[in-house]
Amino acid sequence: MKIRLWLILLALFAGFELEGCRAKFPTATSSSETKEGVTASDKTMVFEKAFYTRTNSVFTERYAFFRISDQGKVSLHVYNVASKTSNIYCFDPGCEHIPPQYDLVTGELLSPPCMAYTLGATTFSLRNDCSYYFLYPNLFRADIEGKNRQIVANLNLPFYFPTEELYTEDYYFLRYDIYNEMIEQEDKNGDSHWVSGDALDKRKVGIIRVTLSDGKIEEVFSADDLYDLYISPMVEYNGHLHFLCSGLDVPFDTLPNGFEDWEAYNEAATKHSRTRVYDYNIASGELSLIISEDHNNAYGFAQDYIVKSSKLNGELYDASGNFIRKLPFSVGRVIQSDEYIIVQESMDVNDTKRRFHMYDADEDKVVRSVEIENLTLQYAIGDSYYGIIDGKTFYISAADFWAGNTDRYVILEDS
Repeated sequence: MKIRLWLILLALFAGFELEGCRAKFPTATSSSETKEGVTASDKTMVFEKAFYTRTNSVFTERYAFFRISDQGKVSLHVYNVASKTSNIYCFDPGCEHIPPQYDLVTGELLSPPCMAYTLGATTFSLRNDCSYYFLYPNLFRADIEGKNRQIVANLNLPFYFPTEELYTEDYYFLRYDIYNEMIEQEDKNGDSHWVSGDALDKRKVGIIRVTLSDGKIEEVFSADDLYDLYISPMVEYNGHLHFLCSGLDVPFDTLPNGFEDWEAYNEAATKHSRTRVYDYNIASGELSLIISEDHNNAYGFAQDYIVKSSKLNGELYDASGNFIRKLPFSVGRVIQSDEYIIVQESMDVNDTKRRFHMYDADEDKVVRSVEIENLTLQYAIGDSYYGIIDGKTFYISAADFWAGNTDRYVILEDS
């Protein structure tokens, strides 16, 4: 079913060039959260293969970075796989982790907030010797502790909150959706800002690339030729950015009402849907359309492969979009993985059981399978797996997951 997505632009959280705090702060709501900040041993955290989500979380084999909102004030936290604990991302041993406090009349900042509240409200990318984060309109570089901040690039773009972000070793990719006409205006101080105008008949979607070394800004992709355009989550494998763009060739509200006649709606939606899969060579800057279909089909990406979803047998393609073979199982979703292809089978709406398969495409064989209840797997990175259960993000080891020991998961935070 093609569901129309309505995105809500969140109010941006202001960043501060501040370092410490010394007041009491209520404990964050997380079953594995401690009152302590990041310990000295965690300063050894280094850049490793990471997966990023549209909810601003970052998952690696040893750590997961995520945000917790307390009365609209967002702080950065890190989950340590080895210790199975979460900590607020603050290296000050004397800090009590208070959020920023303001004078209700003047709006003046009353006391320095905890460092974890000053690192923006978007994706946080940790490196061997620095970190990156975006806070409109700037992309920032800081040291590992979040201090010594510098502006990498100023992105005065006609939107304030990215739909999705992805960091590779050398680049930052930002995906956007624009729903209204955006008008650039100058205030009395000569500073420009964007004002939202009339709603667009066809939304505009696109991807921006920023070079981390010099702040160069380039547009990778943009489209506004279809109705209800949507770009699927961006993924990067072997120096290539992959994404899917889908939409309708007629306005959504001209389709039959799905609640009144599901079959008529489904037939019309299928007839008027367009699906396009793209490959972007990061080194050369070449964008290629590798799959184009006049249907609403779902595709997932894995190392060296593309997988097409199907209620019967999924289909396997190489990274250039060439068909290889039918798969020996149905495909509902493709789990983002750094090694084998992992899929969740297609399931009926009322089915609470989920069947997962690990598939070796080179050997054309199923390596592992498991059937579990009420648990959604999203990312598999080495021996660390992450997903959603009851609306909350969890970690589980690969061994426990494939053994069906799903009672051994650890909740990272309450969402």
